Amino acid sequence: MSDKNKNSANDFFSKYFDFLNKDYKGTSINPLNPIEQTRINEIMRLRKKYTRVELIDILERTIKTGDKKALEKEIWEKSYPVYSANSPDVFKIYAIACLHAGNYELAIKSVKEASKNYKNSTEVLGMLHYSIKDYHNASIYLNRVKAPERKYMTLLLKAVSEYNDGNKDIYKYTFDLESILGKSSQANNFLGTLFYNDKNYEKASDYFIHEVLLLKDSKNTKAIEESRINALRVLYSTDKSSAIANFPEFYAITGSKLTASEITEKMDIKELPVPHYNINSLLPKITRELLKD
Repeated sequence: MSDKNKNSANDFFSKYFDFLNKDYKGTSINPLNPIEQTRINEIMRLRKKYTRVELIDILERTIKTGDKKALEKEIWEKSYPVYSANSPDVFKIYAIACLHAGNYELAIKSVKEASKNYKNSTEVLGMLHYSIKDYHNASIYLNRVKAPERKYMTLLLKAVSEYNDGNKDIYKYTFDLESILGKSSQANNFLGTLFYNDKNYEKASDYFIHEVLLLKDSKNTKAIEESRINALRVLYSTDKSSAIANFPEFYAITGSKLTASEITEKMDIKELPVPHYNINSLLPKITRELLKD
C-alpha cells in the first residue's frame, strides 16, 4: 500500500473510531464526510451474516494476497454488518483493519475498547505494544499470559521486551527461552547478541552457531548471511586469522555480495543492537486471536 493510500485508510479508521466512541444511543453524530457516510450506509444495507469460520477464511485468504486495499474491503463489507456499533466485536474487527493498515497504535486502542468482554486480549495487546517498541507495557501484558498458553513467539517477545524494559539478567532469558532454543533461530540470535555484548564470546558462539544450524535449510538468504556473519564475528573477537581464513567458506555457502573489507568492518562492531523482530509474520495469528469468542 502506498503512503498516500495507507494514510487515507488510517484517516478513515481514525474518524470512524471517533464515531464509534461517541454516544451510540443519542442523536445522529457524524464527523465523517458525506462520501464516507455513504460508504457506511451501503455497507450497513448489505446486512449479510458471516460465521466466524467464514470470516477467518476470508481474512486469511485476503492477507495471503498481500492486497491491503482488498482486505479493507473484505473487513468492512463483510464483517461490519454482523455486529452492532456498541458491541466489543466491532472494535475487534476494527483492530484487524488498523493492524493490516499498519497503524498499531489505533489497533491497541481498539482492542482495549473490546477487552472488557474479550478474554483473548492480553497476548494480542502484548504483541501490539511490542510492535511499537512500548516494551514496558508489552512486558506487562505478555507476563499476564498463563505459562501453559505461552507459544514460542510469545516467549521470545516477552524476553526481548523485558530486556529492553531494563531487566539485564541474561541468564534469566537462557532459562525462559530454553524450551524453544531447539527450533527458534531468533531466540538463539537474541541470546547470542546478549552474550556477545557482555563479551562472553564462548556463550555467544554457542548460540550463534546454533542459529546457523537452524537456518541451514531456510530460504531466507539474508538471515543465513547475517547468522554466519554473527558466528564469524565471535571468532574474529578471539582469533582474527581463523575468522579471515573462513571467508571463502562464508562466500561459498551464502553467495554474499559483500566485499572482504565490508565483512571485516562488520567484524569490528563491538556491540550489537538488541534485535527487534518484525511481527508481520504474526498478523494471521493475531487476526485469529481477535476473532475468537
